Amino acid sequence: LYCDARNSPRRRASQTVLKEIADALIRLITPILIHTSEEAWGHLLFRPEDVSSVHLAHLPEAAPDKIDEDVLSDFGKILPLREQGMQELERLKNEADLKNPLDATAIYVVPKELADLLEKYGEDVCDLLAVGYHEIRVEDGPPKVFIKDARSEYARCARSWNRRPDVGSDADYPDLSARDAEVMRNLK
Repeated sequence: LYCDARNSPRRRASQTVLKEIADALIRLITPILIHTSEEAWGHLLFRPEDVSSVHLAHLPEAAPDKIDEDVLSDFGKILPLREQGMQELERLKNEADLKNPLDATAIYVVPKELADLLEKYGEDVCDLLAVGYHEIRVEDGPPKVFIKDARSEYARCARSWNRRPDVGSDADYPDLSARDAEVMRNLK
């Protein structure tokens, strides 16, 4: 949301989700927080209903047509890895005094089918655990997630704070990751 290019698909998708959540939440809190919801409604841009007051708006309705069953199925397979990774991350925080998860690398050791599924979601896999970088290794057997302290291995991106192997790979932006260097280049 903060580091991707202004019109990147990832950033725009994040904004859309946040807008949908805000719209529904404001409507749902209206019976309890009358004045707060009215004030928030006034700041909400692109309201689906063109009414001046949230008290005139309908309550949100479920939209089953917006549910992508394939994504839902994929994340049913991926979320157990997140649970395992969060436990590992907590262990590393306690043992290695790791304060920022962006200073860590997640290593997913998974069968080929699950590796392909993780590859499908690309950099979003880092966001599962809020780590700076991830690796996927194919190995038969039960899936495992390891969290590694990357503070001594990778430099920190000055823009996104992610520790990644590609920090410094762009000569024009030696203190940025490749993604952040590309964003900065497009901002000029």
